[in-house]
Amino acid sequence: MNAPLILVISDDCNLRQTTRSFLERRRYHPLVAVSLAEAQRLIAWVGAPCVVLIDPGTINLETAPSALAGVAPIVALPVRTSASGVRRIAKKSQELEAIIESHCGSDAIAA
Repeated sequence: MNAPLILVISDDCNLRQTTRSFLERRRYHPLVAVSLAEAQRLIAWVGAPCVVLIDPGTINLETAPSALAGVAPIVALPVRTSASGVRRIAKKSQELEAIIESHCGSDAIAA
């Protein structure tokens, strides 16, 4: 069985990397993009993901649905910023796991 495809959109390199690692540890197949335009190219090339995770600091959640034309459900990444300004996935990753499971299924999480 192929791992469910999840698209991550963020212009923050550290956030993209931590999200990619988070998803790979749970046996999902993450695609990462720095912009909506890059995301659209990836979708055209690879196919539709089961969910799109968007960094609310990068993309306006009100414009993303029209730009992605109903390709997949769009969810804001739960992001926290450290005192030094580093952005990462919020520690409440169970919330993110539940969101992903509801859109992509739970088969991949059995890590």
